Amino acid sequence: MSRFFFLFAVLFLLFSCSGKQRIPSGILPPEKMKNVLWDVLEAQSLTNELAAHDTSINKQASLDWLTNEALKINHTDSVNYNRSYNWYAAHPEIMKVFLDSLYEQKQREKDIKLPRVHKPSASK
Repeated sequence: MSRFFFLFAVLFLLFSCSGKQRIPSGILPPEKMKNVLWDVLEAQSLTNELAAHDTSINKQASLDWLTNEALKINHTDSVNYNRSYNWYAAHPEIMKVFLDSLYEQKQREKDIKLPRVHKPSASK
């Protein structure tokens, strides 16, 4: 009996520590989830900005509409997005990788869109 338990424990450790963790079917792949998440975050940011400047805007309706548009653009729906987000939130080691990648990608895009402006020094 103790040999069976030992063998089971060793096999469990081998399989639990082996390589990459598989993404289950029905969960958005990391690269797609990264893009969807970015678009949803942009929708939230835009909604907050619009609501701050125009008090007549229904913030929740605007957020819902913009989020749904972001999901449509990425060919997914709220059920799939929420299921995927919850799965990644339960696996932060995987989510961290694409969040770090997302941050770096957006920083590069920001640098390209907003080049440094050279101000010549005033010479007399």
